[in-house]
Amino acid sequence: MLPRSSIEELRVSNNEALSGTTRIRDRSAWRISLISAVIFGDLVLIFFSGSIASIIRFSSSFSDLNMQTAIGLSLPAIVLISLFGGYNRENITSSWASTRTVVAGILCAWSFLLTLAFALKVSHSFSRVETGLFISFSIITLSLWRTGSAIFIQKFILPYTRETVIYVSDQNSIMDCVRSCDILEFINVNEEKWDFLEGNPELFHIISAKTRNADKVILSFDCLKNRKRWSGIFRNVGINCEIIPPEMDFGLPLGLSSWEGKPTIVVARSALRLHERLQKRLLDLFLVLLTTPVTFLLFIFLAFLIKVDSPGPIIFKQQRIGTKNSRFTIYKLRTMSNDRADANGDVSTTRNDSRITRLGSFMRHNSLDELPQLFNVLKGEMSLVGPRPHAIGSRAGGKLFWDAVPDYWQRHAIKPGITGLAQVLGLRGGDIDQDHLRKRVAADIDYANRWSLALDIRTLLKTIRVIVHPQAY
Repeated sequence: MLPRSSIEELRVSNNEALSGTTRIRDRSAWRISLISAVIFGDLVLIFFSGSIASIIRFSSSFSDLNMQTAIGLSLPAIVLISLFGGYNRENITSSWASTRTVVAGILCAWSFLLTLAFALKVSHSFSRVETGLFISFSIITLSLWRTGSAIFIQKFILPYTRETVIYVSDQNSIMDCVRSCDILEFINVNEEKWDFLEGNPELFHIISAKTRNADKVILSFDCLKNRKRWSGIFRNVGINCEIIPPEMDFGLPLGLSSWEGKPTIVVARSALRLHERLQKRLLDLFLVLLTTPVTFLLFIFLAFLIKVDSPGPIIFKQQRIGTKNSRFTIYKLRTMSNDRADANGDVSTTRNDSRITRLGSFMRHNSLDELPQLFNVLKGEMSLVGPRPHAIGSRAGGKLFWDAVPDYWQRHAIKPGITGLAQVLGLRGGDIDQDHLRKRVAADIDYANRWSLALDIRTLLKTIRVIVHPQAY
């Protein structure tokens, strides 16, 4: 065991180190103040919305019933917004996430309040006009407030609320990729005398003092023995602690699991769970069947024009790469001369391509040639939204797509789509280079990783703006 004099020396040096932690405590105060300000703003706007509703309906700033309603609404609204993550640091700095959570919280709070009023048989006391105005103004004002506050926080306050980290390692240098947090302290365990204190309460006192004002401790050890020892020690400190395993340098793990009592690291999983696949499928079927009367008439009209324009079949069929890298036959309206069509996609389409017919150029420019893919959607081979399926022979910079981008195959974890995130970002076109393909694949993988029904709907709405696109040829 280390002599008592040495322990006292460590305690003194540790107390000196603590003198510089005021700045970090102020940062915690910033976060608390920020969240409190957002909650206060939400409450003010709930009462403001009720007041406006009363003025419009009854020409008074607040009816007695509306005051009671605002009071009864405010607490469940704040609780529900909090449950939806509306006061998380990550969400209040994002306009979309902040608005989404506050709207969900308000709607659920109103549902709760109206259900309670119905159960207590007092729903007749509510003015339908005033209630409708109250709900509408609540959603509008809170959405505007959260959007504006998120922009303001990002621009002026975010640096004061960044995560603080203590980096513990047996190396002499820290990672050069740290951008989203502030390193409070870098500790090289090989230069400390803590080994002599292992199993001694003084060790935990020192570590606790050093980590008191940090949000997280990151452990990074090349030595397996050190990794086991220090991860075991920090389990007893009571702070968020994570370890960087050097074996995982091939990419971020997706999660942790277990098999036969042994911990496992999840490196791949199906992009969507069963209920998510069901949601996506129901949305596809609903929208396709809803628009069938219009799309069918448009298809008949275009089929007639194709027959008049050039000899050959109406439908062009081609093998494409689909879900889980399996192949399927995609259907498109024929836009090329029949004798010059490329079944494998070995030759990418270029601007002013001589193979394209006059009508074909118009259909490609307006994305009308994709219309028969609605049949692929009905068959379950495609979705309305997803990574665009590529031809087997497609190339970027002279290389096959999978040779040009190592992560290429990951994009097929989800059904291919008629439109996708890459397309609405402007990443489309036939003749592309490797850098363009990397961006396109990154967008496809990002879509699969953060899929939601709302993302599909937003992508479909954004697609309306890019149906006519200069890169569509």
